[in-house]
Formats: sequence, C-alpha cells, structure tokens
Amino acid sequence: MSITATELKQNLSKYLLMAEQEDVFITRNGKVVAKLTNPYQDRVDMAKSLFGILPKNMTIDEAHRERLGTYMNALIDTCIIIDALQSREPFSKDAEAVFMSVANRRCVGFLAANSITDIHYLMHKALHSSEETKKVLGILFSLFEILDTCGIDCRKALTSSIADYEDAVMVETAARAGIDCIVTRNMKDYVGAPMPVYSPAQFIELLYAEEE
Repeated sequence: MSITATELKQNLSKYLLMAEQEDVFITRNGKVVAKLTNPYQDRVDMAKSLFGILPKNMTIDEAHRERLGTYMNALIDTCIIIDALQSREPFSKDAEAVFMSVANRRCVGFLAANSITDIHYLMHKALHSSEETKKVLGILFSLFEILDTCGIDCRKALTSSIADYEDAVMVETAARAGIDCIVTRNMKDYVGAPMPVYSPAQFIELLYAEEE
C-alpha cells in the first residue's frame, strides 16, 4: 500500500495498525521516501500460514470421539485455534485477530497441553503427513506457550463447579499458572471460573482499550 506523507500525518494511528498486516510505503511528490513495516512480520507470516489449513468439516468433538509479565497472559481455548486453522465462518475473523495479537506480542497466548493432541489429530487427518503436521505444530509452538497440566489440577477439578471435567481441568491448570483470562467462544462452559472469560471479540477490544 502507498500513501502520501500528508495522509500519514492525518491518520497516523490508522496506518500504524495497517502496517501490522502489510508494508505501507510513504510517498512525497510521487516518490517513495519511507516505509512502515512490522518488526514482527515473521511471526505474522507464521500466523497467516495457518489460516484455513484445516478442512471445515473437522471438529474437536470428532477428535474426542475418534481418539478416545508485562503482557496479559491468556489461555486460548482449542476452538479458537481450530476456527483460525479452518477459516471457519463466521468465527474465523475474530479467531485470526487473536492469532495476530499473539503474533504482534500484544499478549502472551497459552495453549493447554491436552489440546495439542486434538489439534495434532485433526491436522494429521487433514494433511496425511506426519512431517507436515509437525511443521504446523512447530509454528503454533513458536507463537504460543504451552501450559502443562499437573496431577493437582486433575484432583481439584473433581470438586469444581464447572460441569465438564475437561473444562474444569483446564481452568484449574490456568488458575495454578496465574493465567489472567481465558479466551473462548463457549463462554457458558466456563461460568464459575476464577479468572475473567472473554469471547475473542471482547478480548481484542480489551487489548486495544489498554493501549489507548
């Protein structure tokens, strides 16, 4: 994208945000004199490379059935990851915005260790290649931190007010690790969690509000 120096001056914040997605060239008298670029472009490219990689007919439920600091620390629910990997409408836009926020270091994104096996299963089923599946997981591990579950989390989950045991284990894991919030589009599943629970849209709005 090319803009004039006057346009940049009049809409600086707008073009700084746009530069997170693509390079913005600044022109004066028809000649390029400067460029706005994202210092985290490599991470953004990694995130973008994952969007739509999974077929839309794959679900987390299917996987379960067949497999039997200074930044906000957010535990990202598996459904958000799958929404981005599948480019699943109407959820993909918000899911991709979460990816971009992690890639641009607006927050630290965490994935629960038990969710990785679900993602691996779906990816391997889609790609039919162990090597390609490992590459995708490697990119995810570059973007997100992995939150390990301990025995104490499983024991505490037994007495949790959260009905679904797997969700209760994830909440106990997040609480032990000092996670600031959980991001999910299944917010009703986490009623009673000791930390805030946000939809992807709410989470992105919160991150941008904190920057203002």
